[in-house]
Amino acid sequence: MTGWSMGEVRRTLEEVRRRSVLDCEFRELTLRLPLAAIARVNPRPLPKDSVRFIGTDDKAEEIYSPNLIVMRLPSKEEDIGEISDEELKSVAGGVAMNRPDDPLRRR
Repeated sequence: MTGWSMGEVRRTLEEVRRRSVLDCEFRELTLRLPLAAIARVNPRPLPKDSVRFIGTDDKAEEIYSPNLIVMRLPSKEEDIGEISDEELKSVAGGVAMNRPDDPLRRR
C-alpha cells in the first residue's frame, strides 16, 4: 500500500465495512470489484489485486501473503464497530486465499 498511512488504511477499511452492511449494492460491488468499492471511499489508487473482500459465508481456507489484504465483511447482524488493533495487524500482514497457483499454498 505504497503511500497509504496505517490510519488511512484503517479509516478506509472501516468505511468500506460500514457501507457494505448498510448498502446491498455497495456490498456486491465490494465483493466483485474491491478496488472500485475502495475508490468510492478513498480515491487514492491501490495496486491491482492488493485487496480482496470475502463474505461471511465464504468457507475458503486462508493463508498469509505480504502482497494481499483479505478482509471478511461482516453480516448485517454483526457489530460493525471500529477495526481492533489485532484485526488491523492481521490485515496489514496480508492474507491470501489458498489458490493452486500460489507458491505459499498449504498442501
